[in-house]
Amino acid sequence: MKKRLFLSAAVLALGTVLTACGSSGVEQLKQTGIMTDYSSMVTLGTYKGLEVTVDAVEVTDEDVSVLIDDILFNYYSLSSQDGNTDYVWDDATASLISDGKYTTTKEYEDYRRQGMLEERKREQEQAYIDGVWEKVLESCTFTSIDEAEIKASAEEYYLQQKQNYVYYAGYYGYSYEEYLMEKQGMTDEEFHDKCYDYVLLERKRVMASSAIFFTEKMTLTDAEFSEGVAKLLETYSGYESSAEFVETFGEDYVREYLVAKKVDDYLKSVNKMTEK
Repeated sequence: MKKRLFLSAAVLALGTVLTACGSSGVEQLKQTGIMTDYSSMVTLGTYKGLEVTVDAVEVTDEDVSVLIDDILFNYYSLSSQDGNTDYVWDDATASLISDGKYTTTKEYEDYRRQGMLEERKREQEQAYIDGVWEKVLESCTFTSIDEAEIKASAEEYYLQQKQNYVYYAGYYGYSYEEYLMEKQGMTDEEFHDKCYDYVLLERKRVMASSAIFFTEKMTLTDAEFSEGVAKLLETYSGYESSAEFVETFGEDYVREYLVAKKVDDYLKSVNKMTEK
């Protein structure tokens, strides 16, 4: 069984032929197949002209202050030899914790404020596309979803995520059940059921993406495919090349992921985001 990632967490797969790297430095891959057309299994509803309301993006002085307090506490907790975590927030401290990159408190605060703003904008954009997809899927009709495949993928996802939670629970001194309740607010049984719902939603999103992809006569060129895999390598470490990444996940799976992301970009452009 090939290794798997999942859409919001990531959704991939390939079996690609490697060619020489292009002038851009991106490892050039040649697809050996094409995107699976799920159009016969999906009746699309409305996917253009939708409006989704999201929270406005804002970073307050208090947000920055709380973040810096946390950073300083962690810094002095790790570096203190006697357990003393007292500190003064001044220019010297700003220079110390940034290894001299920022020499005043204002410079460091501005740096952290910008980082928080960019992160919240990314979260806002994710909330927007998730809201669009919620409306799109509500108006779609699906047939021929392989229930056995969904259950098998959900079990795989559950075991994969449980392994991560068990590791971090041990690292922070929790039991698995305690850590799951603390981080997700659910029991193991509830988490198991949630994994099924998540994988089913992902499958529907991939199928609807395929239907939109073909309806709108989109394409995924080898160059786009190569660029997409290169970006994934920036996120998922442990792979020496794009070809190895493709071999690990399988070409069809990665292509579905990249097509879904391309359709996401299209949906962002034909629908409207409003702030509240």
